[in-house]
Amino acid sequence: MVRTVCQFVGLKNDSVLNSISNSSLKAFKDAIAEQDTLITLMAVAKPLDGKDVLTYWKKMREMRRDFQYRLSIFFPQKEIQIEDTFRKYILQIDDLTKECNTFNEDTTSTLELYAKAYPSGRFSEIVSSTRKKVSSNNVKKQDGKTKENKSIEDNKNQNMGQGLLYTIKAFLITLFKWCIGLILTILLIVIVIRKWKIIVSYINKLYSMLMHNNVIIDAEDLQDEEKIDADSPLEAGKPSIEVVAEENRKESIQSEENGLQGADQETPPPPKPQPKKKSQPIDPKGKSTAVDADEWIIIGASVQGNGHVSMDLPCQDSHAYEYIRDGWGIAITSDGAGSAQLSHIGSAASVARAMVHFKDLIEKERWIENETLPSDIEWMKMSYQVLKTVRNELELLAKNNKCDIKDLSATIIVIIHSPIGLLSVHIGDGRAGYKDMNGEWHSLITPHKGEEANQTIFIPSDFWNIQFYEMSGVTVPESRIVREQVSAFTLMSDGCEGTSWLCNQYNESIGKYYDPNMPHRTFFDSLLETLQLFRKENTPFEERKEKWYNFIKEGNKSFKKETDDKTMILGALYM
Repeated sequence: MVRTVCQFVGLKNDSVLNSISNSSLKAFKDAIAEQDTLITLMAVAKPLDGKDVLTYWKKMREMRRDFQYRLSIFFPQKEIQIEDTFRKYILQIDDLTKECNTFNEDTTSTLELYAKAYPSGRFSEIVSSTRKKVSSNNVKKQDGKTKENKSIEDNKNQNMGQGLLYTIKAFLITLFKWCIGLILTILLIVIVIRKWKIIVSYINKLYSMLMHNNVIIDAEDLQDEEKIDADSPLEAGKPSIEVVAEENRKESIQSEENGLQGADQETPPPPKPQPKKKSQPIDPKGKSTAVDADEWIIIGASVQGNGHVSMDLPCQDSHAYEYIRDGWGIAITSDGAGSAQLSHIGSAASVARAMVHFKDLIEKERWIENETLPSDIEWMKMSYQVLKTVRNELELLAKNNKCDIKDLSATIIVIIHSPIGLLSVHIGDGRAGYKDMNGEWHSLITPHKGEEANQTIFIPSDFWNIQFYEMSGVTVPESRIVREQVSAFTLMSDGCEGTSWLCNQYNESIGKYYDPNMPHRTFFDSLLETLQLFRKENTPFEERKEKWYNFIKEGNKSFKKETDDKTMILGALYM
């Protein structure tokens, strides 16, 4: 069955295929760890053992159903072929089960029946050898039958009595074992019912570790590891992120007179308290990314907010960047819902799966080779379908871990950059923008916000079956295309918007706050200068990651006091 799945995904490595056996599934998973689709399918494969054919068959059936369901999701175009293949597979299992049951009846008459029904079966050699021994024994018994006939007749009644006693004894022993097994089963069910939350949490931990270690691939992993140089030219007098942060802080204070003040005026309410956890399946401090992708300089970080630090909760934000080629790359951020128990897993899974599917879309449509972008309608339909696939995979993840899909709630923002423009799509809040070749900054998305504070929409939310569903005046998902070369872009979770975005401005003429939804030009231009120096001075990537992480964590007053998790990716052309 595992080999059948490998055929559908196109695995042709003989040395890897030959390693498949009932006891080597772990080694097989390790060998295919870098194949994202296959390792996701193999998550259901577990070594099977036991002497009970019926129990073994039930386990095989359960695994087969999971394989078939997952394959139909990954390869919807092959759904009929998958169904036919597994139907044949089921017939093979049924035939083998019948053969095993026939063979397991350990009597001479059954061996004769098996030999006639399966002349070249799996156990034909064993049956043939056994029949020869039985035949030989029968000849010897026939020779001694005359001599022993009288003795057998004398002991006949005695043997019958002993046989009856033996039958009763065997029945009582079997009944006793059955009762013990029933009692143990009932006790196990009671324990599972009482401890199901702990079991689900443990499964989530294992799955999250798998996602974190084998599925999420950062662009930073493509770079060589470099140590931090304490004598870097940037430390010797060049503007660093810390210096820029201090300038931004002063600029923010000066801009208050003109109404350009950030979230320092109004502190977002802290997230709802959640129970502490002794261990977290994902690094609670978040992560950072730094990479030079041809002419692009990319940097990003996801940082635990103060509110989560104080409550010992993990960073519920996730991000990833991957460079494809020829100036094309994908940047993704996701913000887990504060009210969802497993949103840190949901955001990580959303980023990982969206990265895989959008890469596949770019290759399938051959946009790089043709140096073209899709039409607005095409991009709206394609991006909608990709994100709906991500939503379905979250549902599968929830099903396998016996939790509700709403527990994995998270937003998502995707930007695909290219030499001829940008493609963007998002669900939920957060911000994204770009800088054109003339030096002007523009917003790229309209955040989906509800009527109440901190209210938004998430990937698992119930809107997928409502055509052209809208929130905040735009569709969900909202897609957009910028058909011109850009010099920079950014995307972030809402934990960073108060510091870097003009989104909470006061209009004295009407006496109300409003959201102009514009990037703070001074903030970003200062950071872009630092990115240019990173590239010019060949600053090690580890040093860039550390500086950017620390900047997002506490680079200015607003960042330092932010209670929510913070994620920001910033990309710039090397000028």
